Amino acid sequence: MIMDSEVSSPRRDGLVPQNKTLYNQLFIGVCGIAILLTILMLTWVFKYLGGIGFSSPLIVFNFHPLLMMFGFVLIFGKAMLIYRSFRGQVKPKLKLLHAILNGSVIFVCFLGSLSVLYFHHEAKIPHFYSLHSWLGILTWTLFLGQFSGGFIAFMYPGASYSIRSMMMPFHRFAGVATFVLASATCLTGLNEKAIFAFNGQGGNAKYSDLSGAGILTNVIAIVLVAFVSMVVYLVTRPDFKRIPLPEEQVISLNFDLTSNN
Repeated sequence: MIMDSEVSSPRRDGLVPQNKTLYNQLFIGVCGIAILLTILMLTWVFKYLGGIGFSSPLIVFNFHPLLMMFGFVLIFGKAMLIYRSFRGQVKPKLKLLHAILNGSVIFVCFLGSLSVLYFHHEAKIPHFYSLHSWLGILTWTLFLGQFSGGFIAFMYPGASYSIRSMMMPFHRFAGVATFVLASATCLTGLNEKAIFAFNGQGGNAKYSDLSGAGILTNVIAIVLVAFVSMVVYLVTRPDFKRIPLPEEQVISLNFDLTSNN
């Protein structure tokens, strides 16, 4: 049972003022890094890779790095921060938004995965031979398992309060682990694409020459690491944990009693 000292304040922020100020500052920083990462990725794709479209298989491929970065890094990261960023909202609303964002990750990354499969098929390149592709398969497996398990346990049909409380630490850990793995997969993909794309053909200098394209690739990777590190810090720091609203205690207790009858 949650003690009175653990219940959120009457202002419904659930966080002491100093922690709230620090969290808000760091969250603004995370949003700034996300915007920077988006700008850098768009510049990388449109300036050095030829943009996106359907004029050729290679151009179709360019959807892949863009969509996978947006889905598995930016949207996934924001989904993880929902509960701590909007702590004053009731939990059912936060659950729904959390599920919608994670569902959009599946949609966006599914399109991104289709683009690379199409490119490999048209270019007669073997599928799933690289470390990047293996990590991608593992990321997809963990994410879909995490999403399905979380939806069944916490959304519909929903387990009892005691079971959900027991599962929550594992759900959080699996979410963070999948997010880190997805980010590592994106890093290997960036490096792989840079090696194949910036090879001196088409007017591009070699990646090893520290050309503008190569430097931008490395900068994107560093900014990505910064974003991921900040998100993981905000999600795992105990001082920033969302404290249940008073009415949520009553709902949880009633739900648990009803489930056990």
